[in-house]
This record gives sequence, C-alpha cells and structure tokens, in this order.
Amino acid sequence: MAWAKRRETELSEPGAVERGYRVGRTVKQMIERYLVEAEKARPLGETKRRTLNAIKNSYLGEMVDSDISQQVLADYALWLMSPAGGGIKPQTAGNNLVYLSSVLSLARAA
Repeated sequence: MAWAKRRETELSEPGAVERGYRVGRTVKQMIERYLVEAEKARPLGETKRRTLNAIKNSYLGEMVDSDISQQVLADYALWLMSPAGGGIKPQTAGNNLVYLSSVLSLARAA
C-alpha cells in the first residue's frame, strides 16, 4: 500500500510518465558519445581514453544507465581488483571510477 502511494506521488510529478517511456542507454553508448563530444572541447589524455575504452568493453559497458547504482559501481571496483578483473590496485580502480563519473555526469545532464 505504501509503495502504491509513493508511486502515485512520483508519477504525478511533471514529466514522470514521459521518463517512464524513456529508452535507456548502455554505459558503452554513453562512453562512445563522451569520447566524441569531449574530444571536440579538448583532447583527452591517453590514459583516460584507454581506461574508458576498457570500461565500455567490460561487463559494465552492457549495463543500462537506469541500472547503475553506487552498489554496482562498488562491485565493479571490487571486480577490477580481483584476479578476474585484472587485479589492479585500489588507487587505479578509484581512478577508473573517477573517469567513469565524468561520463555519467555529462550523460545525466544531457
């Protein structure tokens, strides 16, 4: 009952129904667009470009934006530090998330 009431309130907000019909974008699509658009403003560093390409080609690249949460990002960082994800150091995993956050922030604004 509480869920239904909360959902009715959410749907009563302007534009809520239209957002419900919105087609999500994958992380891969967002990164590809970011790489094109960001290069127009100024060249990206090789490390950032390489890192974003690695992210888009990982399992995270196939996820839809609406499925991305803090928990998903934390799990991704843990996976990167595991042997299956390459066994990178925590600092490097953190840098990967910083690079990804610039993509997600720009995509959210767009």
